[in-house]
Amino acid sequence: MTGRVLVDEQTALRELNITPRQLSQLVRDGEVVMLRIRKQRRYIFDAKRLTKEMEIDVGNRQKQEQEEV
Repeated sequence: MTGRVLVDEQTALRELNITPRQLSQLVRDGEVVMLRIRKQRRYIFDAKRLTKEMEIDVGNRQKQEQEEV
């Protein structure tokens, strides 16, 4: 899978299997982008970092979006 995904903080921690401190370090290193949307943090990172379970979910969502268009 290629591209990037946008997720909330809890999903990022779970899917990357890291601690909040490690997530902060990835943001500082520029590997993960943090956005504040309506006072909530959202994280963008490469899809290749995802676990298989999340990858399947994202892939299914993309297929549904393509079928709707």
